[in-house]
Amino acid sequence: MPSKKMLKKAQFFDQHFEEEKLNVVFKYLTKDPVTKLEIIQKIRYDKPSKSIYDNLMKAKATGDDAKKVKIVWDILPLWCQ
Repeated sequence: MPSKKMLKKAQFFDQHFEEEKLNVVFKYLTKDPVTKLEIIQKIRYDKPSKSIYDNLMKAKATGDDAKKVKIVWDILPLWCQ
């Protein structure tokens, strides 16, 4: 999930997100199949459900590849600032 600061600068922030206290909530728009009315579901992302690192290690957990995954994992927070 991108940072709150970056989301607020986005062009369509008001259409797709809303601020709720300290969190930013995604507004998911669906149509009810029976009534044909639009329903807005609010989705809050408190914490990640899966670790990217764990998924990468499962896919590439052998020798040099594991070392490369560890290096990328250590550098990743620097890219996301």
